[in-house]
Amino acid sequence: MLKSITNFTLVTSLVCFCWPQQNLIAQENRVAIQGGTIFTGAGDIIEAGTIIFEGGKIVSLGQDISVPSDIETIDADGLFITPGYIDAYSHIGLESVPAPLQPYATDTPDELMLFDRENLMNASRPIMPKLVEATESQWLRTGITTVYVSPGAQNLAGGLGVIIKLTGAIVNERAAVSGSFGESALNAFEAPTTRQGMVAILRQKFISAQEDTQGGEDGRVFAQLLSRSLPFRVLVNTPDDILTALRLADEFGLNLVLDSAAGGHVVAQAISDSGTPVVVGPAIVGIGDGGPYEAFAHTPPQQTSESAHPHRLPDSSLASS
Repeated sequence: MLKSITNFTLVTSLVCFCWPQQNLIAQENRVAIQGGTIFTGAGDIIEAGTIIFEGGKIVSLGQDISVPSDIETIDADGLFITPGYIDAYSHIGLESVPAPLQPYATDTPDELMLFDRENLMNASRPIMPKLVEATESQWLRTGITTVYVSPGAQNLAGGLGVIIKLTGAIVNERAAVSGSFGESALNAFEAPTTRQGMVAILRQKFISAQEDTQGGEDGRVFAQLLSRSLPFRVLVNTPDDILTALRLADEFGLNLVLDSAAGGHVVAQAISDSGTPVVVGPAIVGIGDGGPYEAFAHTPPQQTSESAHPHRLPDSSLASS
C-alpha cells in the first residue's frame, strides 16, 4: 500500500458535544447525558459513560460518575456521543454577502485581487445571522459545530478563509488564503485560458512579493504566504494540477494545503513525499476526449469519507492501470 496522503486530525473541544435535538452549548442549567458510548476525540472510548454539563461546559466525563438528583438527565443508552464535527471546506453564509464586496481575479496579473476577510466580516454582518440560523438546520443537527468558510472557487487567489463556530463565534478570521487551480478557475474568466497562464500569474505575484514591489493588501497577503504565516489552501483535482501546486509550493516555500484532490491517488507518492496535508472533498475526475476533466458530485459525507480513508487508497499498480 502507498503511504497515506492525508493526515486526518479531528480537532476537538470538550466544551461541546453534539446532540441531535438539543443545543447543549446554549444550556445554562446543568445537564447529564448517561449510558451512551462516548468518543472523547483523544482516542479514548468510554462505554456506558456519563457527561455532565454546566453552563454549556463539560464538568465531568467518565464512567461511574455520580449524578446529582436535581440535574436534568438524558438517557443515551445505545447511542454514540462524539465531539462536534468540523466541515473543513464550505461556503456557508456567503450567499448573504453583497457581490460588490467580493472583487474577483481578472484577466491580467496586475488586476489579481484578494478580498480581505476581516473587512468582509465587518462590512457584512448578515453573514453571522445566516450562520447562526444554520445551527438550527442540518449542520448542527448532523453533528457539525465548526466550519471553515472559503471564498468562491473561481479565483486563483480568492480571499481569506475564516473558521467559525456555528454559534456565531469567529475562531480565526484569517485562517488561510483560498485559491483554485484547474477547471474552476479556468471557466470563471476570459483569461487566463490556460493552466500555464494561471501559474504564470501566481508566480509573478510571488516574485513581486519577494522583491517587495507589490503594495496594498495583495502584497501583504502574498508576503504572509511567503513567510508561511498564512497557509495556502488550493482547490485542485486532476493529477497534473496537484503536481503543479506541489511544484509552486516547493519553489516558493509555501505552507500548502490541497483541497478536494480527487485525483490524489494517482500522485499519492508525490503528495506523501512533500508532506502536504489534504482535505479530501466530494469531487471526481473523469476522462473525456480531451483528457482528464473535473466533475463535482454531491455525495453523502459518509461515502466520501469511506472512499478517502487513507488505508483504502489504491496501491501503485492500481493507480497506474
